[in-house]
This record gives sequence, structure tokens and C-alpha cells, in this order.
Amino acid sequence: MKKHSSCETQIIAQSKSCCITLCEGCESYHLHIGPISLRLKAEAFEDICETLVDFYRASGQMTANQGFRMQSH
Repeated sequence: MKKHSSCETQIIAQSKSCCITLCEGCESYHLHIGPISLRLKAEAFEDICETLVDFYRASGQMTANQGFRMQSH
């Protein structure tokens, strides 16, 4: 992550329980889940997303169409 004085984030996804913002200045994603916030490099964020999609597919609760929609951002 690049260092800079303060993050200026934009919301890229939001639901009832979580929000994902992007700071282009430090090239990081901010994952907010309830009271917890994680600042992640793009590679780590993408790895978490892939892991969650893999789990969801394996559990039989996701169709191929839903997986594509989730990964399209």
C-alpha cells in the first residue's frame, strides 16, 4: 500500500451488513463488516473474494450466474 496523508474512499459495494470502499491514493480496499474494518491490498482482497466465492459454490447455494455477478467488479 502506498503511503499518503489520508484516505479518500469511494463506495464500490454495499449491503445491510458490510461495505467495500476503494482508496486509489493508497491503492487499497477497505472492507467494513459491522464494527470491523480491514484495509487490504488488491491482491489480498481478490484472494478473500475468490475464497468466499469458492466456499459459496461448494455449499451449493450459488448458481454460476450469481458467481459471475459477484466477480464482475
